[in-house]
Amino acid sequence: MRGASGAHAGEPARTRKGPMTRRVGRGARGAGVLNVRSVVRYLVADPGFKPWAAPHPFEPEARAMSPLSHPLVRRSSTSFGVAAVALALAVSSAHAAGEQPTTFRGSRLVATPNAGWCAEMRGAAGDVGLEGQKLVVEAKGKGGPERASFQFSTEKQQAALLAPLDPTTGFKVLVYGTGDAGHHSALAELDPTKWKPIGKGSTPKGWKYKDKDGTEGGIESVRIHKGQLKIKGKGEAFGFVPDGSDPEVWVDVHIGNQRYCAVFADDAVSRNEPGTFKGRGAAVPDACPDPVCGDGMADVGEACDDGNLDPKDGCANDCAVSACEGDAFDSTFAAIQTVILDGYGCTSNRCHGTTVPEGHVSGLTLVPGGEPGALDANHAALLESTPENNDNYEHFVVEGDSKTSLFYQAIWRKRHCDGDPDPAECAVLDAEGVQSMPSAVPEAVTAEQLEAVDLWIRGGAPKDLVVAGTADKFGACLPPADPLKVDPPAAPGAGNGVQLVSSAWPLPKSSENEVCFPIYYDFSQTDLIPEEQQIDCPVDFGPLNTGNKCFRWHKQLLLQDPQSHHSIIHLYRGAGGVNHPNWAPWTYKFDDLDDPRNGDPCDPLDVGPTGQNIGCSGNPVRGAACLSGPPPDFQLNNNSPQFSGSQETHYEQELADGVYGILPMKGVVAYNSHAFNLTDEDTTMNQYLNLWLAGPEDTLYLARQIFDADNIFIQNVPAHQKREYCATFEIPDGANLFWLSSHTHRHGVRWRTWGPPNAACTPGAACGAAPCDPGSEGCACTPAPGVCAPPGPAGDDRLIYFSTVYNDPVQLSIDPPLPFTGTESERRFLFCALYDNGSAPTSPSVKKQSTSPESPVPLVGGPCEDAEKTCISADPAKQGQLCADKPDPDRFCDSSPGAFDGVCDACPLRGGFTTEDEMFILLGNYF
Repeated sequence: MRGASGAHAGEPARTRKGPMTRRVGRGARGAGVLNVRSVVRYLVADPGFKPWAAPHPFEPEARAMSPLSHPLVRRSSTSFGVAAVALALAVSSAHAAGEQPTTFRGSRLVATPNAGWCAEMRGAAGDVGLEGQKLVVEAKGKGGPERASFQFSTEKQQAALLAPLDPTTGFKVLVYGTGDAGHHSALAELDPTKWKPIGKGSTPKGWKYKDKDGTEGGIESVRIHKGQLKIKGKGEAFGFVPDGSDPEVWVDVHIGNQRYCAVFADDAVSRNEPGTFKGRGAAVPDACPDPVCGDGMADVGEACDDGNLDPKDGCANDCAVSACEGDAFDSTFAAIQTVILDGYGCTSNRCHGTTVPEGHVSGLTLVPGGEPGALDANHAALLESTPENNDNYEHFVVEGDSKTSLFYQAIWRKRHCDGDPDPAECAVLDAEGVQSMPSAVPEAVTAEQLEAVDLWIRGGAPKDLVVAGTADKFGACLPPADPLKVDPPAAPGAGNGVQLVSSAWPLPKSSENEVCFPIYYDFSQTDLIPEEQQIDCPVDFGPLNTGNKCFRWHKQLLLQDPQSHHSIIHLYRGAGGVNHPNWAPWTYKFDDLDDPRNGDPCDPLDVGPTGQNIGCSGNPVRGAACLSGPPPDFQLNNNSPQFSGSQETHYEQELADGVYGILPMKGVVAYNSHAFNLTDEDTTMNQYLNLWLAGPEDTLYLARQIFDADNIFIQNVPAHQKREYCATFEIPDGANLFWLSSHTHRHGVRWRTWGPPNAACTPGAACGAAPCDPGSEGCACTPAPGVCAPPGPAGDDRLIYFSTVYNDPVQLSIDPPLPFTGTESERRFLFCALYDNGSAPTSPSVKKQSTSPESPVPLVGGPCEDAEKTCISADPAKQGQLCADKPDPDRFCDSSPGAFDGVCDACPLRGGFTTEDEMFILLGNYF
């Protein structure tokens, strides 16, 4: 269905309907723009792309539209180590329409008055290595930290920096050596109000930062321009003094929540002695180190990590627990009571009462910490009271979400909106009636205190527990961090919607795990969805949905325990049903680890009034992205579309006016859940998904899925090589785009998507075994005419999507949705995926015949033929040589006679269904 146009049968013409996400209170700040082309692949696969499936019952030419359409908005919390990336884009169609969306801090494709159009992508975008041009760190006169100075620059035209990033969403710098664990600078988190765009017009050509006082970690200036990053700093606040013991010095930078790194080592080091470290011409590192002591995120193996250089705050510079000399509290909220509520006069009637004329009437009553029961009363007031003077916010604190918490927004406003110039977000807060707090004193809370409140709210806003990372922000002494749980949200209720509960899989202390497991639901046996709200499904949802009935939803809330790294929620449409052995055994799993029912067998079909057998779920199989565990047809024919998920504790989404999504009345939902527990106590991981039914006014436009799998199995990458494949995608004329993502397997190390305009081209790997961007410095590739290839520097301003983690790709939400009209070129995307089949020691391991599982579909992937096997050898000359026909294949691959270090086992990488084979699918949603 190429070049499909306009409204679909039975639907009115589609127009831009305003914000796609109108969250309770306010959406996470961010929003967006662009243009497109494609083969739009809907939920039901094209008959031309399903050699493994029976013909679909629907008319092939019609390509039935997707009933599943949820854009997974991934907002990021630095406390949980979530990666994200912000990329900029100039979009002609949006400007031509004369519309510019509101700006928010958070996870949207956004437009700002200063920055023009820019895309903020949230998700685990991975770490990006940069070429280092120069690094100078020294303490003149062999002085101490007060004499320290720092200069760093990358080489020009760094691909990941070419799109004008938006550092106002966050910018952090850390410098560290690889000698002693505690040898690092302070983690500098720069003030977002001090950034200014470079260039005139609505689209910045770069960014510059000036702070002559170096108030944040000693950093005085930063410049991002033409794909180059330059940073300067000095003084005791910077704090890193070379001592000659570091063989390598790394520079870590986070822009938004995307991490970049550069390393100066070996030949790139020109001077390394006490007081001075200098380097030039550093190559791109194979990988960014992880974990890193000093980055402010406590990882497995670190007792703590506060990112500062104060050894007396309970966390030493080497990330070990130290003696604490600050004020002691039993919980994070107890510290908030003393430091924020009492310390800034928030318990004064002047702030929230009516006894003083200048006080504003919010209805919030906070009492001094010295009064009996103050913690209980104030915690309840913040989480349960409704602001009487602001209808944009439902509560002062929303469990898990700072951005919809009026308390946080008020103290954020005072911290950031009294400067010159004000950040663009301040205008949004003004429009929403948010008043700066605290008002009883002239001072704003400090940046560290504001971050501590943010961490507390994102951690579920507990009353009696300790949230990791908050002690040092308050300069306080707290007990070890607790595992955190959220209270289940109230279900929408009969006639309003439904709730799905995942069940609580066990998460032992000091552990990290990623699992896939199913639950079963059946709302047809309940009164939750009235008969008049049930419709005939427009597509087949598989054998479980007997009766072929569906319901329409318009809004959703996902609330999950704060230790989650991510949740991706799939609907399983395959033939395996509930009783497939891969789902077994079905057992009870409850939040309370001491519940005597834990581990007991259960029947998922025995549903109660909620439509579920609560706590009953299938076996949680360890593995990435549900690529292992489910029935074999889970990966086939788009049998497992995702319809929800998040990297945040709290995610709330409402579709654009008139737009709805569809789910079957009964079926199997599979959860890909990745979580970690860095505490010393065992816990569980649970999540709750509320879906509100679409009202009559929101049943105009069915949200549709982009599932471009025309070239799903295009890959053919020899062992120990890498290749980049590109293709194009054209969206129908009149479509409104609101989400973009991608799908590869474990060898897919980078995905890029460029917005329109783009010319038509033939899919392929234009640069073969030497993938690079034609026209860029050092790229010798000249693509054959008409073959799809990266656009090089000419496309820098159109790069809209960048992701490097195959099992947790960036989910780019576009708010408000973007309308597309015009020629095919003006609606055409170009997208490319780089596949690395063991080309370097730090690459994904080469595909092996011995470890490749048989494909569930004959002739599609699986182990390679014997005749294709090549050497895995320590001798570069032997690497990749054909070996199966040798008398002793393994010994032929040895690096030298008698070394016994060779194996004849490497395979070329091709397309297939297991994680050892590859896929190439562009994902998205529009209406």
